[in-house]
Amino acid sequence: MKKIKDYFRNITVFFSLARDIFPYALLSYLILFLLENLFPDFVSNNFSLNWVLVAVLASGLLAAFAPEDKAERVEKEHATSSDYLLTAGLGVLGAVIIFAKME
Repeated sequence: MKKIKDYFRNITVFFSLARDIFPYALLSYLILFLLENLFPDFVSNNFSLNWVLVAVLASGLLAAFAPEDKAERVEKEHATSSDYLLTAGLGVLGAVIIFAKME
């Protein structure tokens, strides 16, 4: 019985690690993807962006099955006006980039 508990404890640590890695892997992929679109062959000359996508998908899949830590529950905070301004600014920036790429 002790072996089973140790096995599940090790699996939980593995899934928790995947849950911690996923946001950083996703952010790295999005930044590299943006760089590749803005400056063609900037990233693809060094390595394939598909390998980063595989890492993002694998860590995301494992993170989806990770058990939620009970200590991580945090009260919801309401959005402030600066949050709305940042979201709107990033939306406009995205629209400008898409418009520039279409021409």
